[in-house]
Amino acid sequence: MIKLFRKVRQRLLTENKFSKYLLYAVGEIVLVVIGILIALQINNNNENQKKKQFEITILENIKEDILADKMDCELNVQYIEVEITNEQLLLDFLLGDSTQPTDSISYNDALGIDLLTEFHNASFNNLQNNDIGLVTNNELYKEITRFYDFYVSALKELENDHDYANTYDDKFDFFKKHFTVVDKKTKIKVGSGIDTWKQDFERYNFAIRNVDSLRKDEGFKVVLAESLFINSIKISFYQQLFERIEGLSASIDSELEILKE
Repeated sequence: MIKLFRKVRQRLLTENKFSKYLLYAVGEIVLVVIGILIALQINNNNENQKKKQFEITILENIKEDILADKMDCELNVQYIEVEITNEQLLLDFLLGDSTQPTDSISYNDALGIDLLTEFHNASFNNLQNNDIGLVTNNELYKEITRFYDFYVSALKELENDHDYANTYDDKFDFFKKHFTVVDKKTKIKVGSGIDTWKQDFERYNFAIRNVDSLRKDEGFKVVLAESLFINSIKISFYQQLFERIEGLSASIDSELEILKE
């Protein structure tokens, strides 16, 4: 094509047709400019497609992360619900008229477990480290950031960093005082799916050392009552988190349908 243009220019100059040459030269410039614009448009389209695909990948990964977090948190809820049940049974016995506890109380479950709550943040961090306009739906972007900056942060603070919410240590001091270990273990198995944290272990059971002494310990009753209150708050936090996960997952699905059209 370039060789053809050169021959045309040479012929026009040889024939001394300057006006036609000038018109031709302008037309050639216009064609070159149009070619450049087309090339730029193609390049922009390719870049936009890359950004769009990256946005799809980020949103898909965030959805996978929050659903995995939901399964992990559901295990924590199972632990807490069992703990609440046995805390309540133990406190009812201590506040009631019966002089002997029922066999339905699991003392080691009443003590509970010092849980650690973590979340999958890699995809969200990847989103934050890239262009803020990567998620083109601004309402969805705000929904994602609020989920992590408020709900996730609040639950992690409550479970991991808030000393008042960690009643395990307080109960443990009273358990060392009033309980003894019996030569019998309980098997605990939680989690069955491939995407959940599987736990399979045995834990020694406890027995009351002196019933009268335990029933007279008002400090232990206060700790149990406060632990029940705090655990109920934790359950409420988890339930709100699950609701936000369901809502955010639905919002991501709707956006992905639009992006993949």
